[in-house]
Amino acid sequence: MGAGLPTTPPQTGEAFALLLDAIRDMTAELRENNRLRRKENNPWLTDVEAATILGINVKRDDQGNPTTYHTRLLKQLRDMGMLTNFTSERSIKYDRKEVMELVEQERKDPAFFIPRRIIR
Repeated sequence: MGAGLPTTPPQTGEAFALLLDAIRDMTAELRENNRLRRKENNPWLTDVEAATILGINVKRDDQGNPTTYHTRLLKQLRDMGMLTNFTSERSIKYDRKEVMELVEQERKDPAFFIPRRIIR
């Protein structure tokens, strides 16, 4: 028999439990895959996603929640005219295409840079 496999076939109850565990694992993986796929196809990014893609440090408090540092820096980028396409909802969403273009522009042009600290 192969490594890690039981030498005797499992009893009916054990086999059913193993099958159920495998089905639960596969269902969890499929749900996560579907969630990520929906996110990839979404043309809008949350503030945390946009900051992460732009290389902005998303600071977290003691409870693990994001602080407002990255949102203030994203507001600064909006005020500078670097980010022009965004929603005007309570939690602002950013255009995925525009964020990716900013990253690409910074990669190609050595004179262009995205500020990663708040300029006062």
